[in-house]
Amino acid sequence: IHVKDMVVNFEAPLSPVINATVQFPLPEYKVTMVVEGPMDKPRYAFSSEPPLPESDIYAVLLFGRPMNDLSNDDKTAASKTNQILSRGLALST
Repeated sequence: IHVKDMVVNFEAPLSPVINATVQFPLPEYKVTMVVEGPMDKPRYAFSSEPPLPESDIYAVLLFGRPMNDLSNDDKTAASKTNQILSRGLALST
């Protein structure tokens, strides 16, 4: 994992605000996650090269392969991860 850039602004009494780009260089894919917003409720977005749907990005991060290439058990695990992340990514402050 490479933290390409990260800035956290502390402006009391407001919650700290993060702006970060994290890259996951994998053998066949380069996945990027952008995180921004208040630390207690950041927004995030994933992208990849070559382009993949979000569910495939999660599968690639977990198992190194897109959903179509996974066993049924691995597909279930990737789907559960997708559900958890769709509810929001919480970062501790």
